[in-house]
Amino acid sequence: GFLEALAARARALRAAGRPADAMAAFAAVLDRRPDFAPAHVEIAECLLQQGDLRGAAGRYERALALRPDNARTRFHLGQALVLLGEYGRGWDELEWRFAAGAHAARRPFPQPDWPGPPLAGRGLLLWGEQGVGDEILYATMLPALAGEEGRVTVECDPRFVPLFARSFPAMTFVGKRPEPEPALRGDAFDFQCAVGSLGRFYRRGTGDFPAENAFLVPDPALTARLRDDYRARAGDRTVVGISWRSKKDRLGLVKSSAIGDWGTLLRRRDLFFVNLQYGDCAAELAEAKDTFGAEIHQDPAVDPLADLDGFAAQVAAMGLVVTTSNATVHFAGALGRPCRLLLPANVWDLPWYWGAGGDRSLWYPSVRILRMAKDEGWPGLVARAAAGIPAR
Repeated sequence: GFLEALAARARALRAAGRPADAMAAFAAVLDRRPDFAPAHVEIAECLLQQGDLRGAAGRYERALALRPDNARTRFHLGQALVLLGEYGRGWDELEWRFAAGAHAARRPFPQPDWPGPPLAGRGLLLWGEQGVGDEILYATMLPALAGEEGRVTVECDPRFVPLFARSFPAMTFVGKRPEPEPALRGDAFDFQCAVGSLGRFYRRGTGDFPAENAFLVPDPALTARLRDDYRARAGDRTVVGISWRSKKDRLGLVKSSAIGDWGTLLRRRDLFFVNLQYGDCAAELAEAKDTFGAEIHQDPAVDPLADLDGFAAQVAAMGLVVTTSNATVHFAGALGRPCRLLLPANVWDLPWYWGAGGDRSLWYPSVRILRMAKDEGWPGLVARAAAGIPAR
């Protein structure tokens, strides 16, 4: 009857990959203490491991009925809801992300939070949050602000400033520093808002997502030069950019494949491959050549980590992009390039914005999603992607 030990055993069962046994153990905890909210949260996690999003959302709600101000539970409920396509309430619950410690802390701006449109001639300071891919994802909502009468300034990753400034000439972009620029703290702005919070106002239902959403404008001269170079090297082959891993910690491991999984695609001799993978890839490119005879072009003129404007031009020069879930897919989608996105099987191991099913992205209409079937593995998923690319 020692409640803490029973709960710890149940958590251990879930961590060991035995969600059904863990659920039974947590049910035993609730038999002894029906008001033990953490048990409902843990059962929700078990349900997620089994792919039951609706059941998980219900368990989160039962936990919140007992502890309504638990920030982490509300944040996880928001993730479950948006995966289910319930964007209205989902966005509202995701506002708890900062209190939950799920992402970096709020920026220290003194202006009041923006209550939403209309801006009505006033000044709005937006600030980026999370990683490179997230900043692009949330920037998909900046065109909605273009119709607002007012002054919009965006604090973003400094590497985005030239690309975003070209794409949104009516807005001002300032590079993010550890301590904000003093001018951003002043009374030139009536409101401030995290870019991820724009979804509450502009993406409350599936009908709010535009049918076309290619909004990034790459450097035209650099794009043309890279396109001409790749086409000359490719001859009559299709230029295909590839990226296969993510650098994020736990989630990155789940989303990442190995170059050895890509044999079915890399053996295609009617395709010219360009490396879009950021980071040191020398060993993997050598492996692809030795194992599959694949020559993957590494362009020394482009650094995807240091020069995001140059990387955008490189992605824009592709005929097709094939990638796992990392920054590359966000660039491809925001540039409107045809893209095949390869996702692992468990929806809870994925970023919420890819949804729980389907082969299309609401955020990026040019992206086609291929989801791994149970027990399929990365080689099988890559094989399906390769089969979907027409032969030249």
